[in-house]
Amino acid sequence: MMHSPLQQMALANPHSTAITSPMGKISYAALYQQARLIAQSLKEQGLKPGGRLGCIAHNSATLICLYWACVEAKVIFFPISPRFPNGQINELLNDFAVDFYWTERPEFNSPRSQPIDLPSLNLLTLNSDNLPVRSTEALTTQTLLNTTLIEPMQPVSLILTSGSSGKAKAVMHSFSNHILSAKGSAKLIPLAPTDSWLLSLPLFHIGGLAILHRCALAGASVVLVKPELSMAQQIQQDSISHLSLVSAQLHDLLVQTEAELSSIKALLLGGGQIDKRLINTLKQLKINSFISYGMTEMSSQITTACLTQVDTAPLGVPLVGNELKLVAGTLWVRGSSLCLGYLQPTTLALSLPVDNQGWFCTDDKATFDEQGQLTLLGRAGNMFICGGENLHPEEVEAALKRHPEIDEALVFAQADTKFGQLPVAIIRCHGQLATAWVEDALSAQASLSIKRFLEQHIASFKCPRQYYPWPNVATNGLKLPRRQLVKAAIQSDEHKKQP
Repeated sequence: MMHSPLQQMALANPHSTAITSPMGKISYAALYQQARLIAQSLKEQGLKPGGRLGCIAHNSATLICLYWACVEAKVIFFPISPRFPNGQINELLNDFAVDFYWTERPEFNSPRSQPIDLPSLNLLTLNSDNLPVRSTEALTTQTLLNTTLIEPMQPVSLILTSGSSGKAKAVMHSFSNHILSAKGSAKLIPLAPTDSWLLSLPLFHIGGLAILHRCALAGASVVLVKPELSMAQQIQQDSISHLSLVSAQLHDLLVQTEAELSSIKALLLGGGQIDKRLINTLKQLKINSFISYGMTEMSSQITTACLTQVDTAPLGVPLVGNELKLVAGTLWVRGSSLCLGYLQPTTLALSLPVDNQGWFCTDDKATFDEQGQLTLLGRAGNMFICGGENLHPEEVEAALKRHPEIDEALVFAQADTKFGQLPVAIIRCHGQLATAWVEDALSAQASLSIKRFLEQHIASFKCPRQYYPWPNVATNGLKLPRRQLVKAAIQSDEHKKQP
């Protein structure tokens, strides 16, 4: 049995800031007090241990409080993107037999609109007395000691995978999964009680939930995004010390300003290989930067490397408690942060596809260097055959992003009568390339220029035969939503071609 780190921080550092929100600061004592009140409210409204609470909301102090309340009440926290269409939300709530739901979307609570059309579903109500407050009044020791201990293997969260390799799956995590992952991260990325981590990822993404556990263990502050400010402005205003980004976000941030990053103690980058130009920029700015490889099934980080200590961008070595191996070039993992399994729709059976020694296949192609540093070659599901040759889109994407005017790239297969499949690419660019589009088609001269550049780094047959402009698709996590981007690019192109 174990104590919640939130409870431990409320006792050890009651006045320390747990959450910095646009409405003010919330202490660890106040957050824990409110989490306990909400946990009691969950029980009174009929949520039993092991029940599922669907939370359809963007990040907020209330949503953070609800997570910790679920831990206290032994209820499974199931955050769902409020950007999902109502039909998809209904399907998720039905498939996974959600007992109650809570949402910030007004139309869900309106008597004139019934987007949640499941008769057995209950709307969780929170009164104003149960919302996070800014009080810094310390709790009594007796109150804290009366809390229920947590079983390490207690299921606490249900998180949808990114769906980058197919339909999203619902991954069940135990409390121990999250805590041990956070402890492993702390061994490589120090976090102190005076530090603050910007919650730049949603809580319905494993990377967002991981930030809560890292901060709770260290007694650091979780900082909610202020939408009225640019990221650069908020970093300066709130003295952000820790930040999680993908390379495209970092590029945009560096375009905004470089001077505002002086408060950053640690910058964690995810979502794939990082361009060497960005690594060099981070070194020049003397920012302590890390790159990670992770997945929902392993409770976020699997490996991490310090970028300021290398000239290239390997994905590092395993966090404490994690193990890696290669089987026929495919990466397998196991460790203390490996999830409880996938919750199957309708049947609610829990399944974890591991071998008899507990190894989980990631479906990622990879290599190790002499120091044991991991390098990804690409996802097995993304690979396709071009003229009889295996082609990994990630290799071509990395080469494209070495081009001085290409900021982001995504490569996918397009059917061809001669070669079977040919590579095409979606790119986001600046400079002269940004002006080389004619009705969303890249000029022949610009395409030839990119091809000549790529042939310096990859085989000619791997060069994309066609380019699409980067579509306006929201990115919530550390991974690119490949399927959504490809679908949006193709639909836009087909629409333009219609008479």
